[in-house]
Amino acid sequence: MKISDLMKMGLRNLTRRKARTLLTVIGVIIGTLSIIVMVSIGTGMKSNYQSQVMQQGSLTMITVSTYADIWDDNGQWVDSKQQKLDEKLVEQIKVMEHVKAVSPVIQKGVTLYSGKYQGWAQIYAMDSSSFADFGFPELEMGEYPDEETNDTIIFGNQALYEFYYFSGRSQQTKTIDLAKDRLVLKFQEYPVNERKKEFSMELKNVAKMVATQNWEYDYSCYMDLD
Repeated sequence: MKISDLMKMGLRNLTRRKARTLLTVIGVIIGTLSIIVMVSIGTGMKSNYQSQVMQQGSLTMITVSTYADIWDDNGQWVDSKQQKLDEKLVEQIKVMEHVKAVSPVIQKGVTLYSGKYQGWAQIYAMDSSSFADFGFPELEMGEYPDEETNDTIIFGNQALYEFYYFSGRSQQTKTIDLAKDRLVLKFQEYPVNERKKEFSMELKNVAKMVATQNWEYDYSCYMDLD
């Protein structure tokens, strides 16, 4: 029997049982669409989850704090303990398996002024030689610190938005342009010591990161620990 004869016989049988043929075609279409929809939903949920996780920071980055909580085998909180963070601890962590980079971190909240406008920022002082290992993003302006110039302040892409000042009852806002605007950094320890002068420094060497989906980079500032 020829292939053409098989095709003719198949078409003839389909036309004889039109209702069954129609129901079969509808079933195939519904089944195919169901698979496409389920795969699309799964892909979208995976993408959304990855985006939310990245906004919370890296999954491979661990922060060791001065105060640590102690938990028992049942997951119940027992006590907290203060540990000493020094060079000895840094060296101990460096030799642990799978540890790629370690850096001490000093965090400080500062006030930034640009003329009559002001804003707030969190500055993290770290070992700049570990920036690449920690996955710091590329820069859209300036350069990362090196051995010759280690006084650069690196701003996250969103760190300089919404500087403000009050004019009467209204609030005026401004987005700072690092290429044009002058910036002064100030901070003072709390509680305020009236005898101690507020620290103030005009920022000369600045850089700016490209936008990422990681809030730790987008809304923070970084500098070399030295």
